[in-house]
Amino acid sequence: MILRNIIVFLALAIPFFGLSYWLTAPPSSPVHENLPWEVEVLPGGGSRVFGVTLGETPLKNLSDRLRARPRLEWVGSPEGGRHLEAIFEGVTLGPFLVDLVARLDAPETSSWAAGNGVPSGGDRRLPLPQGEVDAAMALPVAELIYAPRARYSEDTVGRRFGDPESRLPAQDGRYFLYPEQGLALYLAKEGRDVLHYVPPRAFGALEQRLRDGDGPERVLP
Repeated sequence: MILRNIIVFLALAIPFFGLSYWLTAPPSSPVHENLPWEVEVLPGGGSRVFGVTLGETPLKNLSDRLRARPRLEWVGSPEGGRHLEAIFEGVTLGPFLVDLVARLDAPETSSWAAGNGVPSGGDRRLPLPQGEVDAAMALPVAELIYAPRARYSEDTVGRRFGDPESRLPAQDGRYFLYPEQGLALYLAKEGRDVLHYVPPRAFGALEQRLRDGDGPERVLP
């Protein structure tokens, strides 16, 4: 009789305590998303990183994912061009705290693509007028510039990103070039490391800009 009672007790208690442990046990280690070495290469020379399909995803979608509103600025470059940037400072992507700059595809035919007087020469920045923010938020993200708050080492780059196709010397550092992923990774001797993402089909143009001096001291605000 006693043995039977013990068996009945265990039959009832084990499922109860098992469920209780499952509900109260600490969660397992999270599987992080939005890691900087996770670039999805798409058909036709496109790519997706941090949930953004470069050249397609509107800035508003990125803003919603980050739960942050960017600072929008027109930037004039010494080469004679100008572009519109959205700057996110101190946002979290995966387990990392980073600064993120989205360069937008602002069509030349738009009423405000001329940059509201931003000169086409010189490294000058002007804020986008508030009345034009909604239109800018609908523009696609053409490029992403990712600056981690932590420093990388060459060993980290090799383990996480693999061997680059080539390396490019730059002022105070050098670039590790991954054209198949559309990534140029700048490893600084001092200062900020920078990861620059473009669709792989546009990598040749990015590499030429880097060779012409479009260095990290100019891509970060």
